[in-house]
Amino acid sequence: MRVFELYFNPKLKEDRFFESFIYEPENAHEKKLGNLYAVAELKNALPKSSAFLNSLVTTIKQKYYTISFNSQEKAILEGLKKANEFLEEEVKKDNIHWLGNLSFSLISINPLRKNKFSKEIKNFDLFFTKTGDTKIFLLRNGQIIDIGKNLQLSEEIEPYPLKVFSNIASGKLNINDILLITTKDLCDFFSKDKIIEKIAKNTNLNEDKINQIFSFYSSDKNNKEIFGVCLLIILNQEKTFANKSKIFARKKQNSSYLYHFEKIYEFIKNFSFISYFSTKKTRRNKNQIKNKKERKSFNNLFSLFFVLNPFNIITKNSQIRKIIILFLMLAIIMILGFLVFR
Repeated sequence: MRVFELYFNPKLKEDRFFESFIYEPENAHEKKLGNLYAVAELKNALPKSSAFLNSLVTTIKQKYYTISFNSQEKAILEGLKKANEFLEEEVKKDNIHWLGNLSFSLISINPLRKNKFSKEIKNFDLFFTKTGDTKIFLLRNGQIIDIGKNLQLSEEIEPYPLKVFSNIASGKLNINDILLITTKDLCDFFSKDKIIEKIAKNTNLNEDKINQIFSFYSSDKNNKEIFGVCLLIILNQEKTFANKSKIFARKKQNSSYLYHFEKIYEFIKNFSFISYFSTKKTRRNKNQIKNKKERKSFNNLFSLFFVLNPFNIITKNSQIRKIIILFLMLAIIMILGFLVFR
């Protein structure tokens, strides 16, 4: 599976919070329950509500991956039950800002193998639920199916006990199917500009094709009003891979800076010097360097640097690595500016 997060002008409206969430199994037990994805939006939000969506999804995720669950369906039902309890506690604390303003989609996908010993994926088990205005589309063989259309919950929420999430739907997904989960306003922009149709018609979607499709919003004219978030899940035989690099439409300065920092980081990350020290193992095969006398002194110098190399220490934490690289870049720019302009 390939998963892409696409953000558009997240700071455009101060009273609107939206976020996407990706949780992938970290051990053998969690692999039995599959991957968990969510898209959430909070309208008419207060500044203190910024952490509300993350707290809600974290509550579901922790319950979903409880070790006692062996069934994907049981896990998502218990996760939603825990979410209802969380929301009920919020109401008891007089935190009712989310009532009537929360839109939320939760999806669980579990790849099924052809047999116990096979690595080839046969199909996927799908369980999902939604409330509010978020949209869930299945793109299959060029067709666009709104699978969340019949799952819309009643606007009247039962107060005792509070039930925001109660219904789930399930089904099977095939290889090469595509799931698109998006906020409503962003969906309206996509529909107007035929973006979903362009995605559905493309086969073997990759990062380059996705960038090409969404290049429509690269100009200020086309991204002036667009905002929202979506998850694009491409189901294939590949090992699960989530593209954590978020794509920001360049409407406001905040979004533009984040966008450019992402691009600068990608350039630095792929630069051969850093790539060498980030990926090379400390254990060296003596047989491979036995006959390389002409590079002996060169390798000794670089080996010493590698042992002290901070990138080797943090290579498992991409977020920390990103922050440190950006910090070093800014420090270098400031030093050069000082030397040149005094």
